[in-house]
Amino acid sequence: MPSGVALEPVVREIGKWGMRWVFENMDAEQLNVAVIVRDFAVALNTRQLPAGDSTLQFNVTGIPEPQKRFVMVQSGGVQVCEDNIGTEVDVYLTASLETFGQIWYGRLGILPACESGRLKVVGAPHYVDNLSKWLGTSQFAKEGAAANRK
Repeated sequence: MPSGVALEPVVREIGKWGMRWVFENMDAEQLNVAVIVRDFAVALNTRQLPAGDSTLQFNVTGIPEPQKRFVMVQSGGVQVCEDNIGTEVDVYLTASLETFGQIWYGRLGILPACESGRLKVVGAPHYVDNLSKWLGTSQFAKEGAAANRK
């Protein structure tokens, strides 16, 4: 619809504004495991994953009850599950909820998170070595990174 297309620049600017200010008053209690993992799943660059199906396991720590979430990539489709449906896990990503949030919102880069040990990634080399190519972040993460530098 033309009216929706006309709103695109406004929505983009609101997204940029939100990323500049999202962490200003946010505490760990306001982050949500299901939402963060879903966001990562939606942003996955499946073309950068190995051919065939992949199962990613997000191990979320730093909360009263650590949680696991599984992201299944099958036939190009992506699905988030609370339980593994019986597939072999190809890569394990372990971090605190706060760290996953900082990565998603652009406050912490994927590679610096790995280098500092805040994000641990275990899996076959073609997953681990290409992590920053297939693990997407918010389309506004650049705004979050810019706000972090101020």
